[in-house]
Amino acid sequence: DLPENLKVIRNVVYATLKGTPSGKRTLHLDIFRPVKPGKYPALLLIHGGGWRSGNRSMDIPMAQKIAAHGYVTAVVEYRLSMEALYPPAVYDIKSAIRFLRAKAAKFHIDPEKIAIAGTSAGGQLAALAGATADLPLFEGKEGITGISSAVQAVIDIDGVLDFDTPDEKGKDETAAKRSAGALWFGATFRENPDKWREASPIHYVGENTPPMLFINSALPRFH
Repeated sequence: DLPENLKVIRNVVYATLKGTPSGKRTLHLDIFRPVKPGKYPALLLIHGGGWRSGNRSMDIPMAQKIAAHGYVTAVVEYRLSMEALYPPAVYDIKSAIRFLRAKAAKFHIDPEKIAIAGTSAGGQLAALAGATADLPLFEGKEGITGISSAVQAVIDIDGVLDFDTPDEKGKDETAAKRSAGALWFGATFRENPDKWREASPIHYVGENTPPMLFINSALPRFH
């Protein structure tokens, strides 16, 4: 149930994709904000599902809980691997960040205080987007352009930082069962190691990387 102190704006279109067969493919956010007027820090939540399954509704309970404590939160739809192989999902997340910054006044957001969080595949996307602020390689041309995609903080919940590790690149030894990574990249690590390395957030970490909070499960490969 929506807490009494919150307002929800559902099915907000943050990007309309060009070049699709129907020409009508749109990407959406659901936004939760305090009823009380003000300018609040924002958090964009990215769902997990191996880049292949899931949807933004999975993050609504968390979004509502956090928003009730004085934040604007948004749950984001992005293209999964069955619709588009890497890297469009990254473009979508960047586009959503730019949208929130561009529409900050409308949604009562402080544009200098935007963070992203994700779980599993969403955690990897959050870390990659956070570590590659305004890097042309990952910006794409979807939605609003010409505005920064930088975030001020990242929360990575069990999201892979480095695909070039035995735990990740070694998953595709059994040809009959491809890993979620291979299904997202369209190739195993052996077939295209450069692509797997390119999507590893760890390669972009530097002095300008925003603070990252890591929340990990008991699985060592996420630590």
